[in-house]
Amino acid sequence: SFRGRRVYKEVVTEYRVRTDLPFQIATLGATIGGNGSTYLSCAGQAVVYKLEPGKDYEALVGVRSRSSNDGEQALICMFGVIELVSLPGTSIVIPQKLTPAAPPQVVCKN
Repeated sequence: SFRGRRVYKEVVTEYRVRTDLPFQIATLGATIGGNGSTYLSCAGQAVVYKLEPGKDYEALVGVRSRSSNDGEQALICMFGVIELVSLPGTSIVIPQKLTPAAPPQVVCKN
């Protein structure tokens, strides 16, 4: 029998965003199929960050499953923003997770 094998597709898009106002990122959620009619899903989320001019950031949004200690499928929901910090004099970039700055004003609706 054929089973889907961890299909991964990275979507890379660049946007310029204002830094004089809080930046909100939101999602309606994500769902992945399991065996047969089962599926796992992440709830919709929204977070607000204060971004600074001249810095580089990356948004991470995704979902994957893994086996838990008891053999059941466990869900990993990824959602947030990281700052890409360069080490001076090198080509090394270190991702640092940002802490949300404020509660979201509006959450996405279906």
